[in-house]
Amino acid sequence: MKVAKINKDMILQAALKLIEEKKSSNAITIRDVAKELGCSHPNIYNYYPSMLDLRWDCLLWVLSAMMEHTGKHMTQEGDNDARFKQFFQVLSSYFLKHPSYYRLIWFDPMGERIPEHVLPYLQEPSQRLRDFALELYPELGNPQTAAETMLMIHRYFHGEMSVIISGRMIPEDYEITIKRVAHNCLWMMRACINDI
Repeated sequence: MKVAKINKDMILQAALKLIEEKKSSNAITIRDVAKELGCSHPNIYNYYPSMLDLRWDCLLWVLSAMMEHTGKHMTQEGDNDARFKQFFQVLSSYFLKHPSYYRLIWFDPMGERIPEHVLPYLQEPSQRLRDFALELYPELGNPQTAAETMLMIHRYFHGEMSVIISGRMIPEDYEITIKRVAHNCLWMMRACINDI
């Protein structure tokens, strides 16, 4: 693709396309992105001083897309337990459809420090998850307990997704796996509530 003029969003979209194709953000370079856009690689440096800066923007885009996708596909149907399970089913389906995004968020090294401007965006999904848990289960009592409970449940979820996405387990049927993971997340929530 040959473009006459590039902009930051075009660079970001080209990088995301390459991340999906190559299944990792570590596998692409500024030169790869420039080639995808049909421009010379110094043009990219007018917008991003390094590949790491571009990768951080890709990660923030992926987090935003994940939250938007989850919000769109959640329904208000069913009781609170059904909605809680639905959240993890929707999230699982999204990551199984976009495993490279999951790798970008959780596997790909992103340098030694998180840039200050990035930190609030990294915290937003956890805060939304905490608020969602309190909305469904007010018996959690307070935001700190809800956050700690969801952190533990999310770590279980992350373990299950990591095994699948890293290729260490190929489930015969993703739908069965997704339902099992969602059921286990609910079981953990119920156990935590009973323990309060």
